[in-house]
This record gives sequence, structure tokens and C-alpha cells, in this order.
Amino acid sequence: MYAVKDVKISAFLKPFPAEHDGLAERSFDNAVEDPQSPLSEFPEDFQLWKISIFNDETGNFDKIEHVLITDAMSCKLRHTRRDQLKEVKNG
Repeated sequence: MYAVKDVKISAFLKPFPAEHDGLAERSFDNAVEDPQSPLSEFPEDFQLWKISIFNDETGNFDKIEHVLITDAMSCKLRHTRRDQLKEVKNG
């Protein structure tokens, strides 16, 4: 289970499931790329955290120490570098 943390208000937003860190990061990355998203508008304020693990044997969520996966500023920088490389290749 994953959640976005708004560091400006020091609170986690609604959690969401993902089977792997990479899938959660991809969803977060898509939100950061969306110009209508607050994650895109204020990237310095948002982080993606892994907050629990679903145990498919027990049907429970196992508590874990929260793990920072990425932050919106890192995603924005990756997008900028990717776009610059595309320009160089096409230019």
C-alpha cells in the first residue's frame, strides 16, 4: 500500500494499492506529469511512500516502517532530462 505525502501540511493523502514499487512510482510519475495535478504544480511539496504490505496469506496489511520511494521534484527532473534528450535526438 502506498500514499502520497504532502510535506507542506505534513499529512498523507488517500492510500492506494500497487503490486510493486515500480507500479506505484509509475502512477505517481503520471500524476506529476499531468499539468492539472497539484503534484505537477507544486512538486516540492509531494513524496511517494510505501506505508504497508498486503499479506495475501492472512488477508491483512502488515505494518512496516514507512519507506520513501521518490518525490515529485525528482520526477520533474527526470522528465526535463528525458525531454532534453528527445530534443537532441530530433534536433
